[in-house]
Formats: sequence, structure tokens, C-alpha cells
Amino acid sequence: MKNKKVTVTIAQLNSGNVIEIDPKMVWVPLSADGTELDPVTLYPIDIQIINDTGAILLTNFILNEDDYADYQRVVDDGALALDDYYAFKRTPNNTVLQSDHTNFPRCYRFLIKGSGTATKDATIEFINYR
Repeated sequence: MKNKKVTVTIAQLNSGNVIEIDPKMVWVPLSADGTELDPVTLYPIDIQIINDTGAILLTNFILNEDDYADYQRVVDDGALALDDYYAFKRTPNNTVLQSDHTNFPRCYRFLIKGSGTATKDATIEFINYR
């Protein structure tokens, strides 16, 4: 099973800024004779959030390249707080966001920000890549 662990630092959480995490993983499969085949881009099925930071974590995710370009436009226009589609949601302290292939089919970018004062780092684990 392929997994990826990311630490979001106290400083990042306390900055009040949105932290963008690129969860993709590039895997290079090998043929039967050991020759490298074309690289494959994988995305996680689940995201585990471990929050014992003391702060509230607000999260969202972007599904694809087009949504990411639109998100960047909204940010550049200074309208992020006004846009419901990119609204951040409060995440329980320890939770797993699971793909149901409808609401969360692929996590192209994971967005997180802290609210309040963090006293520890947060751990984000992208799990079950495919």
C-alpha cells in the first residue's frame, strides 16, 4: 500500500494562510525483466487528519486541474471568503476523509488552514493510493 505523510507546522497553522498540499505520487512500475515503464500518477483514496494541535483545522480539496485554475482565479481576485464552492469546512480532530467516487473522487490539491492557536504540528496522511 502506498501512503504519503505530510506535517503541517505550528508556524504554518498559526499564520492564518491557506496551506496547499499536492497529494499526488508518481510511481514508476517495472516490467517483468526489470525495465522501467511509463510513470503513473496516483492519487489517494483516503486522507487521515490527526489534529492534536489545539487549533481548529479547516479543510477543503480541489478535484482537478480546471477547478484548481478557477480556485487560483478566485484567490487572485481576493474573493475566496465570498465563494461558497471553495468554502472551508471544520474538520473533526481525528478523522479520515474517504473517497466515495462522487463527492470525493480525486484529491488534486488539499487545502488546510488553522483557526486559533496551534501548539503542535498537524499530521496529514494520504493513504491508499491508486
